[in-house]
Amino acid sequence: LGFLGGVTEAIDAHHAVTASLGDRFLYCRMGHIDNGRVADSVLNREAGSIERSGLRDHVTEFISGVGVETSGGLQLDEKEWLKCAANMAALARSAIERDNHLREIVIVYTPESSGRLVASLGQLYKALINIGCCQRESRRLIAKVATDCIPNDRSRILEMLGNHSEGLLAADMRKDVDVDHPERAVYRTLEDMECLRIVYRTKVESVGKGRPAEKWQISQQFEYQWSQLKCYK
Repeated sequence: LGFLGGVTEAIDAHHAVTASLGDRFLYCRMGHIDNGRVADSVLNREAGSIERSGLRDHVTEFISGVGVETSGGLQLDEKEWLKCAANMAALARSAIERDNHLREIVIVYTPESSGRLVASLGQLYKALINIGCCQRESRRLIAKVATDCIPNDRSRILEMLGNHSEGLLAADMRKDVDVDHPERAVYRTLEDMECLRIVYRTKVESVGKGRPAEKWQISQQFEYQWSQLKCYK
């Protein structure tokens, strides 16, 4: 591990700049945290310091017992799976640049090469095996990290579309765990992924006021890569 940092979701607001210059990090996003539990943790901080002290001892014992295996390489099926995970994440996090004022797409960059990602995911995979994770658990964690490397607004929508093979309207993808996203923001995210050929749209019957409705679906090629990771969720 070279560097471990914690940031807020605001990092996704700078995705276009980071991705266009070449993202150097892997991401592991925290799941939903109940606010009541957070408040209880803060109010019980004194007791928590004792628990942290015990946790520190456990981590120290764990690290001292880890032996680094240098022999043996990845199996062919492991290499193919890691390549699929890296290809999926690299494409899905590739940069799209929009005009700062009009918010129209102005540049579609060449999709990111998966070389850097597959090397990093491969290192992480071998490390997980090294500390005792079974192959399935290691793949589950790699699948999470690969998905978390995708900007949250994209991965959230891909999760929804992956669960609805018949497609969804942009308005159907507004609701998240804690908030409702603006339909326009959802539409822009879909447009970005359409330019990368990750999703596509089809016209359906109008939905009031004469507006044509569009259903969105995951493209066939991307769906295969996505499914290879989601089966380990």
